[in-house]
Amino acid sequence: MIDLELMKHALEALTEYDGTNGESKRKRVLAALRERLAQPEQEPFCYHDGRNIVGKEYAHHCDVFPLYTEPQPEQEPLTDEEIDVLILDSDGLPKSHLEFARDIEAAHGITGDANEN
Repeated sequence: MIDLELMKHALEALTEYDGTNGESKRKRVLAALRERLAQPEQEPFCYHDGRNIVGKEYAHHCDVFPLYTEPQPEQEPLTDEEIDVLILDSDGLPKSHLEFARDIEAAHGITGDANEN
């Protein structure tokens, strides 16, 4: 849930709560807020002045706003067993080095045409 959605749900839960109704929703929203607050604050990867990408040195300017990346899932290395499965084709023969490399990329969520420029 993105922060804006979470804030809307929190406002709604607090507005509707009268001491008896909406208790379970209030608890769910409080848990979500606590979970979000426990996460580290994300640093901007760059800044924008409305026309151009600018460096951190311009962050204090009133017309500059930060740009953030979306958090990326953590990548785990493939196990030996996963590699053994990827290295062989459906007939049990070794794949070419390019096929093997593309399968490893796909296992890590990397997709697309490598020949695109």
